[in-house]
Amino acid sequence: MSMVHPMARTTPRTRAEIHESQAGLAEVAQTYNISRGTARKWRNRSDTLIARTARTSCPPP
Repeated sequence: MSMVHPMARTTPRTRAEIHESQAGLAEVAQTYNISRGTARKWRNRSDTLIARTARTSCPPP
């Protein structure tokens, strides 16, 4: 289970919802109480869930 900052406006789940949403950027931004720029950033990301959850903070051996 990943740790999400308690004040985070976006979580891995909401980022995936933003990425998959067919609504306009303004509507998505208003729904999630984020800026249009943030909505655009997560809409355009291709690694919304896979790379984020697979990454670790440990350097490779």
